[in-house]
Amino acid sequence: MGGVSGHVVENGEVNAPPRASEFDSFTLPELEAAIRRSQDFLLREQKPEGYWIGELMVDCTLVADMVAYHHWNGSVDEKWQRKAVNQLFILQLPGGGWNIYPGGPPEINATVKAL
Repeated sequence: MGGVSGHVVENGEVNAPPRASEFDSFTLPELEAAIRRSQDFLLREQKPEGYWIGELMVDCTLVADMVAYHHWNGSVDEKWQRKAVNQLFILQLPGGGWNIYPGGPPEINATVKAL
């Protein structure tokens, strides 16, 4: 099914994603207010030097990819690798798999990479 985009429906057929006109409508003042709130938030969070700092959340695939890369590159740092492997164990779901976003279901590709 490569190159097919859309939503799969129960009978297996693929249909187009919903159009913007199918969603609840909103007024221009509501849109402008939402944009203003977003701008205000970003400006409050911006550092005087012009950048932002935030927590970076990564899933197990990035951690596993970095471990594999360091082995491929021949630059394994044992201390860092131990932390990375510990992080993979922390991210493992109770059923044994791994997900690709917090609270998400187990995902086969993420689980294969983490193993």
